[in-house]
Amino acid sequence: NLKTSIFYNNYNSDENRPFNYLIEKSFGFGTRIINTIKKSNHVINFGLEFYRENYLWKTFNNYGTDTEEKLTDQDEKRNNLLLFSKYEINLNATTNINFGISSNYIKYNWKTLEYDGNPQALKNNNTKKYKFNNIVSPKISINKILFDKNIYFTISHGYSPPNIDETLDDKGLVNLNIKPETGWNIELGTLGDFFENAVSYNISLYLMKIKNLLVAQRTAEDTYVGVNAGKTSHPGIEITINSTIWDSVNGKNKITSEINIFKNWYRFIDFVNEDIDYSGNIITGVPSFKISKNLVLDIGKFKTIINIKSIGKIPINDSNDIFSNQYTLLNLTMSNKIEIKKFEIRILAGIKNLTNKKYTSMILINAKGFGGKKPRYYYPGLPRNYFISLITNI
Repeated sequence: NLKTSIFYNNYNSDENRPFNYLIEKSFGFGTRIINTIKKSNHVINFGLEFYRENYLWKTFNNYGTDTEEKLTDQDEKRNNLLLFSKYEINLNATTNINFGISSNYIKYNWKTLEYDGNPQALKNNNTKKYKFNNIVSPKISINKILFDKNIYFTISHGYSPPNIDETLDDKGLVNLNIKPETGWNIELGTLGDFFENAVSYNISLYLMKIKNLLVAQRTAEDTYVGVNAGKTSHPGIEITINSTIWDSVNGKNKITSEINIFKNWYRFIDFVNEDIDYSGNIITGVPSFKISKNLVLDIGKFKTIINIKSIGKIPINDSNDIFSNQYTLLNLTMSNKIEIKKFEIRILAGIKNLTNKKYTSMILINAKGFGGKKPRYYYPGLPRNYFISLITNI
């Protein structure tokens, strides 16, 4: 079974920013080919994916219009080649094993056409070609049914290349020292149900060890650059529990509960930046926990969802001097179905942040103050707000 796809994307954006006028253009194309071979008790997949992207951007002095003095004019070409294969085998009725491996090749061609309004500024050194060493990522996972419960174990390797902004330094020039993130993940979990499917669960323990974690560092009023953070450790636990509290005899009325819990203990293991050692600190920008609870009342044509979302405190800078406060939000959503002949209309209304809690909706990590002003570390979340919508099938 051979599947081939071809794709193309195009993006254009003009933005009048506080410190300059930015014009961006990006277009890319690629192909993905997958071949599948199926036998009685095993499946083999192998294929490739190639993607090429051309990203052009210019900045202008923004004191009037975009026709003002040109500050930068740059062109970046990206070539990504991925080769992959996966082998899945059912040893018996209770045991399944997956083996996988991928090879990842990335190459960038970056060219400065103009810098600081001077086309000749980098005439002799305006083209950079850089690539990352080929990254091979293996994976093995085992799924076993034991006492009518699924137990799974996975070891996998992965990587994440820097995005376009992270490949540039604070002057908008190519950063040849930036490296992709690479890491190993070990995961052990179980899923199953109790009381004749009245309660289902999925519990997962994991440990990720990452090398060259990419973190954002602010260098100017509107400039962030990527910095590799040495080695980091990411242990955590994820729990999902769904349960039926009440179910009518005919099944038309039901009350259910959904709980999702995420807890982590992420740390910098080896991270020195600008001669400051952050080793041992909590990783910046990640909440210590997330809890989401839904109580769903499905009574006749009416459906009510009561949602409680709790977010733990978040370290705002690498030195862990400042943390955002943890908070809990209460949201309420109600819906009703109205059927008119062949039409079905669903009315949906709700209240978000019912208790009008003051909280932080977005964190700006490692923010700095400029011009004698204090750094702005966060943006406040919305106060109590309301919504209503109508959905119909024609």
